[in-house]
Amino acid sequence: MSEKDVDLRLVDLIGKVVGGIRLTATESEAAFDRFMDGSASEIEMAGLLAALRTKGAKHTEIAGGVRALRKAMVPVFSSEPQRLVDTAGTGGGEVTTFNISTAAALVAAGAGVPIAKHGNRSFTSRSGSADVLEALGVDIDLTPERMGEILEEVGIVFMFAPLLHPAMRHVAPVRRALGITTIMKSSDLSPIQRELSGRSWAFLTRAYVVSWLEDCKKLDIYELSSCMVIQAWTKSVHQVLRTFRSCQILEYLNTM
Repeated sequence: MSEKDVDLRLVDLIGKVVGGIRLTATESEAAFDRFMDGSASEIEMAGLLAALRTKGAKHTEIAGGVRALRKAMVPVFSSEPQRLVDTAGTGGGEVTTFNISTAAALVAAGAGVPIAKHGNRSFTSRSGSADVLEALGVDIDLTPERMGEILEEVGIVFMFAPLLHPAMRHVAPVRRALGITTIMKSSDLSPIQRELSGRSWAFLTRAYVVSWLEDCKKLDIYELSSCMVIQAWTKSVHQVLRTFRSCQILEYLNTM
């Protein structure tokens, strides 16, 4: 197979998305495999990411992309992975706030919850978790092995995304230059997978929890807020399970 044939195939996938056609999980995985092995050009990567953002990524496109990215991920060891919590933010919020996901990680760890916080530097906001922790004097440049050791010893560790996703170096400059929310977010790529995940945009509703303002405008933050009505979606049948207010979150979680 010639390089030209491969390039045309990726261009064809971009064309499908631009035309409003949903990619299959296999097609999406193949495209993001190209991102990870460095064979896709920056123009191709930017084109597909922007097209998915404009069309609105569907669950098959997200699933395929995440599979490709996770195949290239370096794991972090934990003796009790089922107990771990990752407060990684989804990114893309347009309301100026402090770094809530990092603060939440510290508070939860202080309460005895084992935290494996996955995060990166800022792509679309003033500061990412890595920026905040580095400014506080935290050593974020750790090997995956050392991350696992600290997690076992202390009960909280910061997992700097570039060290666990070295293949992401090919697409990182593109994401930074685009400056828009894409499907390549830290919470999707964390070694710690949980049942609920927040999203700030409606194009990521399927397979995720989506937040909306009470007046039905899109909410530009992804943390729970007292001004929200929450929609909980199920991964299996892509339907809204329940709509509730933020003050009812504990009641909802107790029914799961």
